[in-house]
Formats: sequence, C-alpha cells, structure tokens
Amino acid sequence: MAIDKIKEMPIKNRLIQILYIHGYIGEKNSQTANAIANALPKNYCFFEPSYFPINPDEALEMAKNIIQTEEIDIVITASLGAFTALQLRGIPKILINPYLYPSKELPKRIDVPERILLRFAELEKQTFENISDEDKLQTFGVFSTGDELFSYKEEFSKHYSNIQTMEDTHRISVENVEKAIVPIVQDITNTIINN
Repeated sequence: MAIDKIKEMPIKNRLIQILYIHGYIGEKNSQTANAIANALPKNYCFFEPSYFPINPDEALEMAKNIIQTEEIDIVITASLGAFTALQLRGIPKILINPYLYPSKELPKRIDVPERILLRFAELEKQTFENISDEDKLQTFGVFSTGDELFSYKEEFSKHYSNIQTMEDTHRISVENVEKAIVPIVQDITNTIINN
C-alpha cells in the first residue's frame, strides 16, 4: 500500500526530509548516518531514530509513523533496516548492503524469539510480491564487494535494476558514502522536484 504523504509546500520551497533506518544493533549517530547527514547540503533534514525494534511489525509501524508525521521524502537504510524499508511502498529508498532473509541470518548472530523469526519468514515470502513499476524505479541497492556478513545482490537484482557496487565492507566508509550514497540522494531529489 502506498504511503500518503500530504505536503503543505511544494518540494522546491522546503527541506527534503530523509529517514535513516539503521541495521541490527545500530544506534543513533552511527558512522554511516553521520557521514550521510554531514555530506548533504543544508536543504536536507535528516531523521535518525535512536532505536528500531527487532520485531518486524513494530519496526514497520514505527517507520510508517515517522514517514507520515515527518513528511519523509526519502528512506535510507543499512543492513537489517533495509528489510523494513522493502516492506514500504510508494517512497524512494536507498538500501545499503540489504539484509533480505533475517529469519536465516539472525539466528547465526543472536538469540531471537521463535515468534519473531517466524514473522520474518512470513514477511520474506511477501517482500518481492506486488512491486509496482514505480517502486522498482524508486528502490536503489548499494552493495559492498567485500561484505563479510552476507551479500544478497544476486537476489535483489532479480527484482530491482537500480544497483551499485563499491569496494568496501559491510560498514561502509565515509568516502563511499560521499561517492555512492549522496549522488543517489541528489538524483532522487531532482526526480522529486521535477515531477
């Protein structure tokens, strides 16, 4: 379902609102989030909640509430945050080293309640269903060639064509934020302004 985003002012005359959803055990003021916020011009407003729940339903509800309340224009995510973003429809999103199958990967790293793993598994089956052409155009995957945790580039490319790779690890460098992420944000912004 598309998210209703009622804007009071034309986008040319206001700040561009960005929501950053961190990965598992990520926290506010992460290196990636700070690098993105610092690299963007002053006409961007950056929202980075200090905590996103591991429960996928709670995380999705929180993201939707922030998107509506803060009139978010672009969602940027890392790792597990990308799983939440893939459940959103109707908003541009940039997914950095997206975590596509938490039900399989999370148990390798932490103890997760079975009910949460089952819910992740249910959502994983739906993640790539009913993707509109608009969502395909508005979803960008950025993958590190040296990701030491996982890589879902091949799976992602079956559903989305906006893919970029960079030489880096799972936690990307400030330099790659500036080279890879910021230009995508600016391209999305130009598209929003010109539509």
